Amino acid sequence: PELQHRSPNILALINRANRLSFWVASMILWVDNVACRRQMISKFISIASHVEKLNNFSTLMGILAGLNVSSVSRLRKTFDLVPQVDKNTFDSLGKLMSPQLSYKQYRANLQKAILPALPYIGTYLSDLTFIEEGNYDIVGTKDNLINWQKREMVYRVIVELQHYQKKKYTYPIVEPIHTFLIELPSMSDRDLYELSLSLEPRENQNNKKNMYATLKKPKKGAA
Repeated sequence: PELQHRSPNILALINRANRLSFWVASMILWVDNVACRRQMISKFISIASHVEKLNNFSTLMGILAGLNVSSVSRLRKTFDLVPQVDKNTFDSLGKLMSPQLSYKQYRANLQKAILPALPYIGTYLSDLTFIEEGNYDIVGTKDNLINWQKREMVYRVIVELQHYQKKKYTYPIVEPIHTFLIELPSMSDRDLYELSLSLEPRENQNNKKNMYATLKKPKKGAA
């Protein structure tokens, strides 16, 4: 924490990704009607597919994170209404950004991407952490030699990241959409989960209510 001031841009990118995921979840859970909520989920799946085609993997990961947050993923009745074609797209994008085998499929797609492209910063942070923790700074029989191989590994990670800074996306600023996407209003994780429970209560809660109603129901012929 005391070194956070050294990487303000990295922190800003992380915070932006978190804000995006909570915004996605909030937009879905702010819809009371289950049919309209299903449409909102399908809409975000469509947006995720679109940004993937634009090689915007950072936004793609943020949207997928929002769709997979517990307060959204537990909405079984809502997801049951999502068309199968949208579910297939969602599963395909999830496999693309899967962390399995160190994000193997995502890394392969990123290598083939034509600029502009916005990579997912998490893989680079993981790589740098692995390099830092898995390699000594000083080596040699007398511990007096700089581990140059470690510096080369760090260099390759940074050079790759800089490659995607060579060309930026060029879109006109359209208000008020621009300001809205900068702010991305959302709710906290706790409030989202409470709202989720109010929209689709837990099954055991419904069962208890039904059982209680059955017990209170008067028998036929009772005085």
